[in-house]
Amino acid sequence: MFLMKTVYPNDKLAKLRPVVDNTITKFRAMWMPHREISIDEQMSGTRCRIGFIQYMPAKAVKFGVKSWVLADSVYPYICNFQIYTGRDERTPEHGLSKHVVMDLIQPYLDGEYRLYVDNFNSSPHLFKELCKRSTLACGTARQE
Repeated sequence: MFLMKTVYPNDKLAKLRPVVDNTITKFRAMWMPHREISIDEQMSGTRCRIGFIQYMPAKAVKFGVKSWVLADSVYPYICNFQIYTGRDERTPEHGLSKHVVMDLIQPYLDGEYRLYVDNFNSSPHLFKELCKRSTLACGTARQE
């Protein structure tokens, strides 16, 4: 138990991190996604008392644990995910969407995938960076 604190310092999911990492590893080992993949946010409803419960009034589940999910667009299979544990005081949240997308798609870069994202994850700078890594991207844009 003490080893987890040294391996994952300042991690709000330190006790669950080995389970989360093992789950992601198994997801990647069991399935190779088709060319079309997508990233979207997901809310998992819970009544537990943890410090990173999110409130999203537009979602069906208004209170819960928020996570970003990379999924196969052909079959409903999760290829990678990241649990949002709230704002990290050590790093600014500017560019959070780009950081999330690059973290989730890292194992699949240079594989000529087509990534579909929503308006939160869309930006010209991100799309240019993905194009350099042989990954095409498509997403909705907000009207400013």
